[in-house]
Amino acid sequence: MEQFTKLYIENDDNKNIESSLEGKDAIFSNIIACISIGDIMKSLLGPKSRDKLIVNKYNEIIVSNDGYTVLKSIQLEHPCSKMMVELSFSMDDQNGDGTTSVVVLSSFLLRKSLKLLNGTLTNNNNGSSSSSSGGSIHPIKIINGFVRASKIAIESIINQSKSFDITTNQGKDLMLQVCKTTLNSKLISHTNPILSKLAVDSILMVSNLKGYSISTDYINIISIPGESVGKSTIYPYFILPHPLITPFYSNSNNSNGDFKVLFLNLSFSKNTMDNNNNNDNNNNNLNIEDNINKEESNIKSIVISLKKKGISMIGILEDLNIPNLNISSLLLSYLTKAKISVLKPFSFEKIKYLANRLNIPIISNKSEIIKLENLIAFKSIKYQTINNENLIHFENHTTNQNDINNNNNNNNNNNNNNNNNNNNNNNNNNNNNNNNILPTIILRGTTAMELEETERALHDALCVLRNLVRNPKVVPGGSACEIEASKEINDFFNNSIIVTNSGGNNVDTTINRDELLAMLSFAESLEEVSETLCQNSGIDNHLEVVLKLKQIHLKNKSNSNNNNNNNNNNKNSKNIGIDLKVNSIGDMFEYGVLETLSNKLAQITMATEIVTSILKIDEIVYCK
Repeated sequence: MEQFTKLYIENDDNKNIESSLEGKDAIFSNIIACISIGDIMKSLLGPKSRDKLIVNKYNEIIVSNDGYTVLKSIQLEHPCSKMMVELSFSMDDQNGDGTTSVVVLSSFLLRKSLKLLNGTLTNNNNGSSSSSSGGSIHPIKIINGFVRASKIAIESIINQSKSFDITTNQGKDLMLQVCKTTLNSKLISHTNPILSKLAVDSILMVSNLKGYSISTDYINIISIPGESVGKSTIYPYFILPHPLITPFYSNSNNSNGDFKVLFLNLSFSKNTMDNNNNNDNNNNNLNIEDNINKEESNIKSIVISLKKKGISMIGILEDLNIPNLNISSLLLSYLTKAKISVLKPFSFEKIKYLANRLNIPIISNKSEIIKLENLIAFKSIKYQTINNENLIHFENHTTNQNDINNNNNNNNNNNNNNNNNNNNNNNNNNNNNNNNILPTIILRGTTAMELEETERALHDALCVLRNLVRNPKVVPGGSACEIEASKEINDFFNNSIIVTNSGGNNVDTTINRDELLAMLSFAESLEEVSETLCQNSGIDNHLEVVLKLKQIHLKNKSNSNNNNNNNNNNKNSKNIGIDLKVNSIGDMFEYGVLETLSNKLAQITMATEIVTSILKIDEIVYCK
């Protein structure tokens, strides 16, 4: 098999690559390429995982134990190894966490598949002995066995899950425990308590306003180097990192003390106005004084309109057709006199994003300013500088939690009765329509590398919590799910009737012997995940620890068979796992080592799917 590894992984010049590989050669090449990825990722698994030092093609140094980051930085040639990378990326997009676990589990399944294909697998689970040394097993039979085993594993994991209400104190505690479990495996795990609280508080703020339509995009994260992570803070409103081109005026231009902001898609560039003046001189023979008066009158009317509407700050769209854009000094002079702050011009994409985020209209004609009604008002706008980073705080009007709940109920139940009340509600829009201006986390870090790793870890935690809000169910961590699922698959094996290829009388209750061996291989792969976790944690005799954990699950099963009335003990036995922080076996719900149900199910499902796809490939064809 080494020839395939060298041919498709280590060969850089591509001089000796064949035009195609067929049959077992193609399958073996694909499997070995994917196993090599799993071998790289294996040491990144668990709360006491190792780190990888990566030197990219620009000679930049990256130190990380994040599976997504490592795989993104590796240069790969083999097409199937790229499939493993895509698997990790998909896991990151959907769940935020589990990018390493899904790749490692897939590599374990493929390693077992290789032995099944060669007919060299020997199994000794639960005292039974099964061997496929009599001959190789067809890939389709392996696939069928893996799919059947994955269904058993999924059912087992679902039975271990517990539901909770995120609005209760118990629900918040469970969210913190899940978040801490996620962050324990990160490079910056020492910041766990701080980041966990930031993540949970921000997600709860969003869920209170958005409900189950929650997204991590609603949370604004600003990274500023120069302080420890402990100085990170969360604000219940939007903060914009952007400079001003005029002084900042802290006093409102509104009689009620509110602050209003407007975005203008108008040309205020110095060059444009000068060109217009020159054209007017050439075409209409107007004197310079008339042009200046016309420009001043136009600017003055715009500024007066802004002042009448109580505008305290404006943002202007940059003009890409004019290099080195300079805003007209006359305009800036009048805006300064009116005490209207001006933000540095934005790109179109940025101003469109901010308009949607802050509920601020974009005006493209000065006549629209006069027609404006019910502009969004902010309680206050503050200007702050942190380590040379200019920050503008857009503070919302305070909204009671009861009002939020009532609004959510009214939106669900009274959508058809709101048309007659639009006029009555317009006066309240200034205080309530900016409720979708959601929280901002100012993330601090002593170095740029630490800050980048912290931001990645926080993103993973927020994704996990987002899925938890959508599906508030948790399962025990510490390999409890893997060992319990392995036990269930072995129970299925022991209770099955083995038939030969010549057939059986009852198709629904029988399974092919080769598929059973594949199912047992699936169970062994789940156990190998537990072994790897213990090995990475430096546990002495890690195989004995995993064996002890398996015996606990098996013993509790036999006890439950003898004492059917003792349901509580049976339920608790499913939660027994290993807390790798203290290297202790116990109930993971009591230890607070929890994972989301959606994440655990995704690991099983996606690993099975990628292995199935790889085993189905029987030829590699290069079309170059």
